[in-house]
Amino acid sequence: MTDLTMFAFPADIVDEGMEAALDHIAASGMSGVSLAALYHDGRDLLPHNPRARVKFQEDGATFFAFDEAGFTKIQPIRSSRGNPFDQVRDAAHSRGLETTAWTVFLHNTSLGRRNIDAVTRNVFGDPQFTSLCPANPAAIEYSLSVAAAIGASGVDALNAEGLHYLPLEHGYHHERYFLRIGPIDRFLLGVCFCSHCCARAAERGVDVDALVAGVRDRLERVFTTAASFDPEPDTPARIAELWDGALSAFLASREAVVAELALAMRDTLQQYETRFIFNDPAGALRKPNTDHLETNESWRLGIDPQAIATVCDEIQILGYSVDPAVVERDADDYLRRIDSLAPLRVALRPTFPDCESTENLIEKLRRLDKPEISGIDFYAYDFMRLEELDRVREAVMAAS
Repeated sequence: MTDLTMFAFPADIVDEGMEAALDHIAASGMSGVSLAALYHDGRDLLPHNPRARVKFQEDGATFFAFDEAGFTKIQPIRSSRGNPFDQVRDAAHSRGLETTAWTVFLHNTSLGRRNIDAVTRNVFGDPQFTSLCPANPAAIEYSLSVAAAIGASGVDALNAEGLHYLPLEHGYHHERYFLRIGPIDRFLLGVCFCSHCCARAAERGVDVDALVAGVRDRLERVFTTAASFDPEPDTPARIAELWDGALSAFLASREAVVAELALAMRDTLQQYETRFIFNDPAGALRKPNTDHLETNESWRLGIDPQAIATVCDEIQILGYSVDPAVVERDADDYLRRIDSLAPLRVALRPTFPDCESTENLIEKLRRLDKPEISGIDFYAYDFMRLEELDRVREAVMAAS
């Protein structure tokens, strides 16, 4: 395992002083830095940023320079901070650090509100502003144009986050759901039934009209009576029983949509010799009080790991657990699911709530030292105390 990178927000590195911040990152044993190039909203606690200790991120803003002529239907949002990504990329390269563009593609509420025709829509036709739809032609064109602009900038790799569907709940502020809704119905409320998704499913032989009518009828009962509560888990096996398999077929069409978008992105990035890393965030879907991921959790996001493994250079998963044995099992399970068709990267949080000792981090690094695992990415420089950066350095040295 030779590739170790640190996630970081370029504006925070500029605030801290690029040379000092990159010194800290390099001294922790990193071979590269994964810089936010385009990111979603957030309110972050920043222990060592001299300009802000509690900071609201700019929702959906790009931190790199781009030519508006490269975008026709959906225009990116320029950061008020200018182009800190470009500044930090150049400074990192000058000291021999590889740079990865950590890029959130479709999860962009600001763009969703500006481009309502391109967002996902539930079975009732309600626009879900938090996510552009991966089947929407305008969203596809936008995503590939972003990838081309980043590839042309000279980065070593692009880490594609949010290049998939999202569930109903994804941390939007002040979400209010005061109905007792079972797992299946909660899942159904998050499935996109926009015209593009429906057309893609119809092409695969799904009776979309009948499925839409069935899903609406089921959810209308949820809105009508508490007697509708269904406690059954939303497992793939249970989903396959609904509507004579039509829902499963519809979800399979979503996986094809995501895989095709990933393939097009790979082809775009290959023109610039930029490595393509696909971020599968299923690890963030871990249910409370469980110590291990479901073996097929990625399906909720429209991700078929094996299909994705055939069209990217690396897949990144989230190793978000306190227990080193759980992190290793999650990685091993994922490698089995993709039949080792692509190298795996694992993102670790070397801080609370996952790690509060050097020994814990050493054990995780040792368990992940496998030929099929190409790199470890630490999340994130901005959010950790400098003494926790020392923990990373000590663990990397001990595990080497």
